[in-house]
Amino acid sequence: MIRLLGFALCLCSVAFAQTTSNPTNASGAAQAPVQSQAAQENVAPSIALGTVRATHPIANGLEIESENGRLQVTALQDDVIRVRATRANQFAARYSYAVLPTPAGAQPSFAAKTQESADAVELDTAALRIRVDRRSSKVSFLGADGALIAGDSASITWRGDEFTVHRSMPEDEHYFGLGDKAGPLDHRNQAFTMWNTDAYGWQESTDPLYKTLGFLLTLRKGMSYGIFLDSTFRQHWDLGKESP
Repeated sequence: MIRLLGFALCLCSVAFAQTTSNPTNASGAAQAPVQSQAAQENVAPSIALGTVRATHPIANGLEIESENGRLQVTALQDDVIRVRATRANQFAARYSYAVLPTPAGAQPSFAAKTQESADAVELDTAALRIRVDRRSSKVSFLGADGALIAGDSASITWRGDEFTVHRSMPEDEHYFGLGDKAGPLDHRNQAFTMWNTDAYGWQESTDPLYKTLGFLLTLRKGMSYGIFLDSTFRQHWDLGKESP
């Protein structure tokens, strides 16, 4: 199971394109968690997005009102999907240091349509089908032929100011990217902290390093897709180290 752990009040945006474990210090050595009983008792409870209660159409997408928050699924292109989630009653204005805004008055060159069933809500483009499970608000990405490409293994959860995204992890899927990362090129069964760090004299086990980039490229059976976590907050990516 892939875990993406971030520190923010909302999940800013996860762009999907078809194409945590123990914390570590700057040297990569595991730090044993030290907590008093009082501190453990004060840990905020984990809150999942929960069941779907209502849906609302938006431009090239849909907004979902869930039990404990909201979810937005928007098609940016036929094969690029933006997912946003928040616990607030409405989404904050979008802002990105990495993604250029759409020019005012620009018209999309593709069509996206929504459909609903007793079990799920769907957004369809010519290349992808995005399905949101009504019971859990889990998001799945399928090809136009209905074949599963990727999906959540559990609902998005919040714990205080932290959010966690859980993704399914097929046994034969491989993972690349995330910026400067020591160790094997294939990041499967590894875990990384995303926080730019001046790590002079770094070694193979050092994490984090100088440049972090929240883009993960996957490869499985000749097909690739990417996940971009558009956030400047501190992140932790567990690619099967804690939960294979």
